[in-house]
Amino acid sequence: MRRVLGLIFLLLVFTLTVSAQDATTFTSEDGLLTFDYPSDWEMGEAAFEAGAYSVPFTLPNAQVTIKVIDVSEDTPEAFLSAQREASEGGVREFDIGEFAAVSSALTSGEYQIAFALNDTHVAVAVIEAESSDVALEHEPLVAEVLASLRFGMAQAEAATIESPVLNITLPSGWASISNQLQGDYFQFGLRPVDETDERYILIEFLDLAPRGLADIVRSEGVGTLMSQLPGGDSDPETLTLGGFDLVRAVGFNESTSRYVAYTLFVVEDSWLVAISAGALTEEDASALIEVIDEIVVEMEDGINLTASALEGILAPTIEGAEYFPGFSAEHRQGPVEYAETPPAGGPHNPVWQTCGVYDAPLKNEHAVHSMEHGTVWITYQPDLPADEVEVLANFTRRGTHRLLSPYPGIDSPIIISAWGYQLRLESSDDPRLLEFFQTYEQGATTPELGATCSGGETRVASQLQ
Repeated sequence: MRRVLGLIFLLLVFTLTVSAQDATTFTSEDGLLTFDYPSDWEMGEAAFEAGAYSVPFTLPNAQVTIKVIDVSEDTPEAFLSAQREASEGGVREFDIGEFAAVSSALTSGEYQIAFALNDTHVAVAVIEAESSDVALEHEPLVAEVLASLRFGMAQAEAATIESPVLNITLPSGWASISNQLQGDYFQFGLRPVDETDERYILIEFLDLAPRGLADIVRSEGVGTLMSQLPGGDSDPETLTLGGFDLVRAVGFNESTSRYVAYTLFVVEDSWLVAISAGALTEEDASALIEVIDEIVVEMEDGINLTASALEGILAPTIEGAEYFPGFSAEHRQGPVEYAETPPAGGPHNPVWQTCGVYDAPLKNEHAVHSMEHGTVWITYQPDLPADEVEVLANFTRRGTHRLLSPYPGIDSPIIISAWGYQLRLESSDDPRLLEFFQTYEQGATTPELGATCSGGETRVASQLQ
């Protein structure tokens, strides 16, 4: 079963020395991320998806993207170690303010600078240019931008959650620090305004129907899920509050070394609402139940899971992209018939296709499993000119969740697919190619966000007959 509760947001405040002159300040919508950048840099559309902030810039001869990425499912050091191993042109290490940064050439013309902000987040700058020499020319100024980066708690005035699915006023002394809207999984992180207070609250919505859990909950009650949570109780307390039938328990989560007060209930027949409140002591976790109760009462009029609200979240934002809702993520052996060509999701083989560049067609069933992990699959007509194929191959090698293969019989020179989304292109120089990857690679509709795309099937279709 996909995890019911997500990552714990333990965000700290960081302030680095600002040295840029003639600079413009960027501030994210939630107020957590700010940094200064040269006024002559042209900023693109900033995004916050799946726990990552991404702010792209266009320079006269390069592209620069500043990111802050949540790596709490692993560790920042693991992220930096992977960057060192992925380097194709050597690794250099130097200080940015008080932080130890790693700079590496990932491909010809692409450099990445990264450092750990805290135990859960890394700051990253990606420089893309026509050559390594051009990319390196921009490194000193990009490092200066990173040195101005500040990332931390939302301010006291952020006392509400405002989103398409949840709109509530928060209890006094609490601030909204993060939110993720991932198709059929929504997450909202809260922390006390007092930055020294280590408590947290996480509000999560999970659609049980695609996971085959809705019928189980209907017959056995939502309490059956409580025992599957870290430290959850198999015999939880039951009560009614704010028009909802709740189950509640307090336990100890060994992986985070926190006591957690859990409250679970179901809305709209199949949506699980899970509220977890963590603290260092069992007494403090139990005391957070009063805060949870305030939130639950607010939710009675604050939840919006109507079809129009959900469609608004899932609707494609890229011109020409198509959206295909309601895919099953069932594992099946043998061939699967798909409505789309190439497929954009659905039942698939238990083994995913290892990401990378292939020069022969792949089995749909393995590639679809890769898309479940957040991979974008580029397919092209076998007679696509070699220079265009090479552009696509170089582009594919720049990411961890990218797959490229020819696909006989498709009705467009190039078709790019992510779980639930697809876009047809006439050529490899279409700017929507990059936009699609920025939106959907490990993006909002990823069913298994954070899952790997390595270590899977490496054979092509002709080798699996």
